[in-house]
Amino acid sequence: MFQLKPATIVRSARAMFNTAHSDIIVFLTMKALGAQFVNGISTPIQVTGTNPLTEQLRYLGWINDSFEDFVETCNSENKFQNAQLPLPSATQGSSAATKYSLFFPITTNARFLLRKSDSNRSVIWTRGVDEWKTENRYGIKPHESIIELLSKNKGQGAELRLRPDYVYAASRFFGPSEGSACSIPWQAFVIWCSRNEIFDHVPAFDEMASLVRQRLSISDEELHVLFVQSPEAPTLSAQDFDSDRDDSEYNTLLCFGEPSLPTGIVLRKAATLEQLKFESQLLGFTEAPQMKPFDLARRMWQQGNRNLLFVGAPRTGKSYCALRVAEDYLGISQNEDVWGSKVLHIQFHQEWRYGDFIQKQIPQLSEGRLSVEPEAGVFLAHCRANDQRKSVVIIEEINRANVAAVFGESFYLIEMAYRGRHLPLPFGGGTLAIPDQLLLIATMNNIDRSTYPLDYALLARFRSIPFDVDYRQMLHFLQRRDFSHTDALRVIADMRQISELTKYPIGQAHLVEVKDKADLYDWYITVLRPSLQLFLTKYQENVVTGQVDPIMERYRA
Repeated sequence: MFQLKPATIVRSARAMFNTAHSDIIVFLTMKALGAQFVNGISTPIQVTGTNPLTEQLRYLGWINDSFEDFVETCNSENKFQNAQLPLPSATQGSSAATKYSLFFPITTNARFLLRKSDSNRSVIWTRGVDEWKTENRYGIKPHESIIELLSKNKGQGAELRLRPDYVYAASRFFGPSEGSACSIPWQAFVIWCSRNEIFDHVPAFDEMASLVRQRLSISDEELHVLFVQSPEAPTLSAQDFDSDRDDSEYNTLLCFGEPSLPTGIVLRKAATLEQLKFESQLLGFTEAPQMKPFDLARRMWQQGNRNLLFVGAPRTGKSYCALRVAEDYLGISQNEDVWGSKVLHIQFHQEWRYGDFIQKQIPQLSEGRLSVEPEAGVFLAHCRANDQRKSVVIIEEINRANVAAVFGESFYLIEMAYRGRHLPLPFGGGTLAIPDQLLLIATMNNIDRSTYPLDYALLARFRSIPFDVDYRQMLHFLQRRDFSHTDALRVIADMRQISELTKYPIGQAHLVEVKDKADLYDWYITVLRPSLQLFLTKYQENVVTGQVDPIMERYRA
């Protein structure tokens, strides 16, 4: 069993200090209670001022059974009084410190936020129901722009729900200081929220992040507006986990450990609500939310579907996602030795034949006699080698080959109803059986005119997963190339405009090839422009020369 080490947790706590106002705990508690705004419908929640400590608050702020006694002891010995570090301390004098049992690391001047005996009143009732009606920070009144109070009855509680456009007002209202927007580092927040999770394996960061988002009902728009994401997710290893955590060490390190703050935590300037709305629209947050391709693929194979077809324009992340799904399905990473034996990764093209894929006959000359011997193709060999275990076959650009001719009799054997059935092979003898646990993933470019069309019979055997342009990922790619947030949004706006003019989807991975801002125009001339010309043909050349070229001219050095 694995649990995050104290040092890893404390580093995440340090990174979160002063990135939001302490009132963000009210909003996060509401999210944990199920407050959502999806497709124009706001889900109401019920809160009271008398409930005992809730599971949602424990999720955000509970440390361990001994933490409260540790705080009381340190306070009685005045250990917090002279602390010069941004660490937990009493905020209302020594007598008040003993009432506090939970800790949420968001600000340095209000670090023990939640009282053990009446935490709901402290967090939700007092702040979210009573005080916020009159409070007016940065010109925003929460009960006019973030939370709608539907009803209030001290005996029965209150009913609250999120208002439309709440996330934009929340970004400014929950900023750590005037002029700064809420900027909680997402990677650190995920690690903090995972501090009490117990895993049966060393989890990937994406797995932990998915659990946090599910627990707190965090939407894509909330993730973008209220949190700051580094271009690269942290890589967690076995060194970040322990099977037996020492609570005494944990408490001491959290309160008095070396305050080595991670670098790169940048507070965003508070934008106007109009600017935030425009940015969200640009990145696609205002559109109807769709399940991400990876999550949809996981749902499909968990439901027993073993044939997945990833469909989308070039450079939209199909191959990357296919490898991630393979890792997820097999429970191994690409750098493990067994990867090559469990995963067959091939790319189709026009020269692929049945013999390359299933089986062919090879002439053999022995003692002056000519004979033919069967030789298994890559797919047949893989099926035979993995007939009793999980395996994955990834076929890139499946529609670049004549699929019906290449697959042959395996065309219908890939169906789940026929998995495991042995079918005699007409050339060379032997049989073909496709294992039940073989996951077949194919990628398909749906805009290239030089590909073979796929017939309905083949499509009916696959679950198709659409891949659209991910402008949020494009933003991360550009920021990784040292584009400022403003410059990156400007580039994305131009890419969307070009796509609308040409009807050519510019996949987010295209921008990986851009070295820096100075390279953007050269990339356009040598990479994107030729693709647009090929796609539009000479009959629409004026779209490129008359409309697209002027857009990109501004990036010429």
